[in-house]
Amino acid sequence: TLYLVATQGPVSLKLYDPAAPTLAFPLDFYIDRLSAVMMVLISGVGTVIYTYSVRYMYQDAHEPRYLTLVGITIFVLLCMVSSGNLLMLFVFWQLLSYLLYILAHNHAHAATLEGAFRTFTLLRVGDVAFLAGIALAHYLYGSLEFQVLFRNAAESTATISLLPGLELSGATAVTLLLLVGGMSKSAQFPLHIW
Repeated sequence: TLYLVATQGPVSLKLYDPAAPTLAFPLDFYIDRLSAVMMVLISGVGTVIYTYSVRYMYQDAHEPRYLTLVGITIFVLLCMVSSGNLLMLFVFWQLLSYLLYILAHNHAHAATLEGAFRTFTLLRVGDVAFLAGIALAHYLYGSLEFQVLFRNAAESTATISLLPGLELSGATAVTLLLLVGGMSKSAQFPLHIW
């Protein structure tokens, strides 16, 4: 994919066209150079994790379950970095949260169960900010498709008034909300307690 994108340009794969009245947003994947590099990175790190896990867990009774979850998590990450719009990114974001919760908790060990629940709860805080950023982006720019969204955001002069005398550009407000979502998922300060 990286070679194809580097030599022939971005790849777009439409799975659903919103012209039909059942869904209001398209289901599509858009892979540019950055997405392709991230796919290589995810696949490489995933392969190392999977290889190490096979050798480390060969005597564990839950090895098949764990390896299946790792494989599904890698698939969801690959879909997430190649999503064509913010709503698909959010759906894969949610799937990743649930998979991380399942991977992190152990029914037999109370401390890991508590830690997994704390992680799951904290990730919901970031998800609220992420979802607010998606709603604001659609409100300000009329689209969730990345290509249209970026073009409309670059042309827009919309501002958001937070307090009297404190205004942010619409693009800055959307970016900050999405950033808080990313901070919770990657355990950045101050959302690093999980």
